[in-house]
Amino acid sequence: MKGRQHTNAFVVQFRDSASAHADQLSGRVEHVASGRTATFQSVEELPRLLEKMLKDALSDQENWIG
Repeated sequence: MKGRQHTNAFVVQFRDSASAHADQLSGRVEHVASGRTATFQSVEELPRLLEKMLKDALSDQENWIG
């Protein structure tokens, strides 16, 4: 487990949405291990984005290892 504690960790930052509805939350997400970032425009988009970022990170890791 050592060295892998951040593999599935994300930082999610929500934009100020004082005038937006709850389902219109937007923001930025960062994959801690890779440092890659992406933005999202809705709550519905966030889980798909997280899944894609994890798959991309796993693919990159597999390619790097061998």
